[in-house]
Amino acid sequence: GIVKYELNIFDRWGEKVYKSNDKNFCWNGFYNNNPDNYRGQNAAVFVYYLEATLISKKEITKEGKVSLVR
Repeated sequence: GIVKYELNIFDRWGEKVYKSNDKNFCWNGFYNNNPDNYRGQNAAVFVYYLEATLISKKEITKEGKVSLVR
């Protein structure tokens, strides 16, 4: 199992548009996951950074790109 989890997503200008410590919660494409706070997250490529620690104390770090399609 996972004991620590952090996912950050950034736009192409380096602004953080999403952060979560809940592995069961997904990014919905809105700024800070708030549809009422929509800040023009149009179809684009975003960068993600994921850090997790497993129950075995193994640390996992992943980074990559995700395409948002509207």
